[in-house]
Amino acid sequence: MLMSWCIAGFDNTGYIFGTSSTLFNQGLLQLNTTSLPSVVQDLISHFLENVSEDDNDIAEYYPNPFYKTEWAEVDSIVEDTSLYLVDGGEDLENIPLVPLIQPEREIDFIMAYDNSMDTLQGWPDAVSIIKTYERQFTNQSNHTAFPYVPDSQTFLNLNLTAKPTFFGCYSNNLTDLMEEVGADNVPPLVVYVANRPFTFNSNTSTYKMSYENEEKIGMIENGFAVTTRKNLTLDDEYRACIGCAILQRSRERLGMPLGPQCQKCFDEYCWDGSLDSSDSYNINFTADGMTNDSDTTNASSGASSLLFGKNSFMNTWGVIAAVLVVCMISF
Repeated sequence: MLMSWCIAGFDNTGYIFGTSSTLFNQGLLQLNTTSLPSVVQDLISHFLENVSEDDNDIAEYYPNPFYKTEWAEVDSIVEDTSLYLVDGGEDLENIPLVPLIQPEREIDFIMAYDNSMDTLQGWPDAVSIIKTYERQFTNQSNHTAFPYVPDSQTFLNLNLTAKPTFFGCYSNNLTDLMEEVGADNVPPLVVYVANRPFTFNSNTSTYKMSYENEEKIGMIENGFAVTTRKNLTLDDEYRACIGCAILQRSRERLGMPLGPQCQKCFDEYCWDGSLDSSDSYNINFTADGMTNDSDTTNASSGASSLLFGKNSFMNTWGVIAAVLVVCMISF
């Protein structure tokens, strides 16, 4: 007889969203590394210090979900009725991957969307995911493992930021890594998806605090294009490839063969270990998101108001915008 009972607990899909916090504190920390005139530095520093001292840019979660629980090792987290969060970007880990790769979670698959402003043009160069990879070799790792990833220049040169890239596709290639970091659990397969100008220049500054409706729609539409490979027009089998990635760890545990469809997908999207650290990267973009050596491009830089980036890039409009924003917050 066919049973219609629902069985729960065997599969779980989670969605994590982030919180921006201590944004202007980071600006204050990097202020002295810039080439701005001392007068301008003093002006910006004055306003940023006021924001920092008043805690106006700190994310507070109340009630604290860890209050009086046994699930936190830090006393201040357990004893405080509020949970205060710091922006992960302060150590360049803009994608919150570390909480997801904890062994207790036993997660098989992660979609990692990178909207960082790493390059001078305001696009990701994967430093966030690289920092998570490097963290596993430090004392903070807690014996967690994260798949191998290349350096930032390789990400750019090999177009690994131009289309979704799968890391950790085959668990039998991760045994040495797991042994090195003392991990008992196989790390998840990570699908890395970087921001790209398919339909809209979505590389706007972190300090842009308001958007017109057309800009909002443009950002959402471009996000859809990035997520779906331009609504599957760049690869009509991409849905199947994501399915293969989601089921890969389960398939490996069961000893099931990969199959021709998934093998084709993995050949297309899995990083094969190649490296290219040369400085030949060109910032132009083609219609399919790839970079080329042409002098023409379909995407201009929308990051002209960037104030503090990874490379401490600054310009006059960025300074003015930041000061105005801080003035509004302070007063």
